[in-house]
Amino acid sequence: EGVKVLHITTGSKDVITRIEAYAKNLNLDCKSEYDIAGKYGPTFNLYIGVEDSSIYKLKNEMTEHSVELKTKLVLEVLKNKQTLAEIAKENNVSPKNLLEWKETFLANAEMAMGSKTRARVKEENKK
Repeated sequence: EGVKVLHITTGSKDVITRIEAYAKNLNLDCKSEYDIAGKYGPTFNLYIGVEDSSIYKLKNEMTEHSVELKTKLVLEVLKNKQTLAEIAKENNVSPKNLLEWKETFLANAEMAMGSKTRARVKEENKK
């Protein structure tokens, strides 16, 4: 069926140390790492249930979603015809990721409506 892995990310090394000790007491395989350039700054990561001790293998298996898919799903969320959770489930994406994409989309909406962008779009449409 594949390996089930629990991934915990936090800014606290103490939290990771305590959870890792607890997991090892339960005889669970685990691996921790420090990521200096994490998405939200430096973070500590703990992977529980790792059969292969290579974290890098796990990272390479993570799915990269296209900009087109992210945009399509965010627009579906904004239509309010379905809940964010329903859209995420139907499209096999994490609700957390979908919420982050929505927040990024909305935070950059003003940039899309700026005069330079509108002028560039008009120019591209003439071609």
